[in-house]
Amino acid sequence: MVVQRHELDYLAPAFAGDALQLATWIVDCDERFSLTRRFSAGARRRR
Repeated sequence: MVVQRHELDYLAPAFAGDALQLATWIVDCDERFSLTRRFSAGARRRR
């Protein structure tokens, strides 16, 4: 499989020491050539 298009929207920076929570899941697949995934990311600042 080849990635034809990849898009990320960075809403806020993460810093060293932040606790990151990342997730990805498939939302659509034609079982041949096309696959659509969604991603979620969050960070908690450590003081």
